[in-house]
Amino acid sequence: MRTLIALAVSLLSFAAQADELSTGQLLEFCTSKDEMVQTACRYFILGVVQGVGAGDGIVLSGRKFTERTKTHFCVPDNMAQKEMVQTFVSYTNAVLLKYPDDIKLPALSTLEAAMNFKHPCR
Repeated sequence: MRTLIALAVSLLSFAAQADELSTGQLLEFCTSKDEMVQTACRYFILGVVQGVGAGDGIVLSGRKFTERTKTHFCVPDNMAQKEMVQTFVSYTNAVLLKYPDDIKLPALSTLEAAMNFKHPCR
């Protein structure tokens, strides 16, 4: 547990130093042979997917939150973290073949595009 906390702290400080995590950095984490680094990847992706999903499904109207139709992506409720990671890795590898400079883009943007591509809202 201490190792995971130390990894998370170093990951966050690394991201803070570089302003934000790049697509290339997240891809490295997700394809690492180190299980702890892969765990950091999974939890980063899970946090983004859940955060965007929650924020996208509500809107502040006056003084209360109301539900709205999602617009970013609609992942299945039972989607496993491993599948989320595979979606990001597959999409990113395919995009980088055609647009290698996209490796410098924010990981958040590429992850959202990958989820939207694989699980668009209808």
